[in-house]
Amino acid sequence: MTSENAFSPAFARSAFLETVGGGEILRRLDAGLGAREPFLLLTGEPGAGKTTLVHEAIARWDSRVTAAFLGYPALTARELLEEIVLRFGGEPADGASRPRLMACLERALTDIAGRGQTAMIVVDAAHRLPQESLDELHLLVNAVRQARLPLEVLLMGSPELEALIESPALAALRERLSVGAKLEPLSPGETRRYLRHRVSVIGEDGAALFPRKVCLEIAALTGGVPRRINTLAGEALRIAREAGERT
Repeated sequence: MTSENAFSPAFARSAFLETVGGGEILRRLDAGLGAREPFLLLTGEPGAGKTTLVHEAIARWDSRVTAAFLGYPALTARELLEEIVLRFGGEPADGASRPRLMACLERALTDIAGRGQTAMIVVDAAHRLPQESLDELHLLVNAVRQARLPLEVLLMGSPELEALIESPALAALRERLSVGAKLEPLSPGETRRYLRHRVSVIGEDGAALFPRKVCLEIAALTGGVPRRINTLAGEALRIAREAGERT
């Protein structure tokens, strides 16, 4: 049995397993890219695999998209704008005003569009965004699109994000959604496929290491949430190795 951790969070793209639900969301995101409305929404409980799914979508889009990931959404509206400019390769002067930041952003987006790509802002943990930041994103997209530059925003977050988007104050943003999708936990059958696939990637026999009964037990204990599955299965493998067991 190899000492490599098949359930490490930092794993190769080959470890990705397309489930029925995940595959449908990937198709919807693909259809939403370049659609008339610029906002895409993906929700799911913590650990459901939203970030992994979005990375897979971006990998499949390849050269069609330049993505700017925002992993710390608790920013003021101005800080958010400056962070977006920086992520797209802009170089604003220290203390630049909002108009100068917008001009810098438009230059960066013009370069991206010149390469035939769509610029996409990906906001992780978007349920933590203050309303002023969501308003800023909405105004930003409107301003950029008036300049005839392609810009899309993919909001990822827990189920609270759905309730936030449904608030009356964000009606204008809600009308700009092209995709609204929710990633559900894995079913017991998908959990079994997931466990066996992850260990097969490192050259192990998935069916031998994780018999059906073990898979069902892990599915029940984790609720089918991939992050929990990774933690429990990784620890189970460690204990099996120490005990010299093959299952």
